Amino acid sequence: MAAFGDWTNRDSDNNLLVRDAVYKANCDGFVGATGTATVSGDWTIEFSILVGANPPTTARYYFSHRLSESNRSIAPTGIVPVRKDEYFKVTYYYGATLYPLAAYWWIPIGDCECVKQ
Repeated sequence: MAAFGDWTNRDSDNNLLVRDAVYKANCDGFVGATGTATVSGDWTIEFSILVGANPPTTARYYFSHRLSESNRSIAPTGIVPVRKDEYFKVTYYYGATLYPLAAYWWIPIGDCECVKQ
């Protein structure tokens, strides 16, 4: 039976995993991400981890929250399983703005990598 591999925030080309890019899992594993935002005013934050065929469209994790108080902070985090040969991507928006992820990682079951498509 295969054991967990190493946590990584990099793809098979040693590039950092990035929001809105599609990756293919070369083995079973888990993908996780944390978003972060501090906003003033009235904003809706949407954060999702999508899994499936290329391009992935099935939300295995989805978080939506409306911030309406001044200087509110939030850090949604999700982790989902991904099967071998499935594709995944993470999206994170607030308002109509793409927002950077605080963390994005992959942990395989076994010794394999995820490949940017």
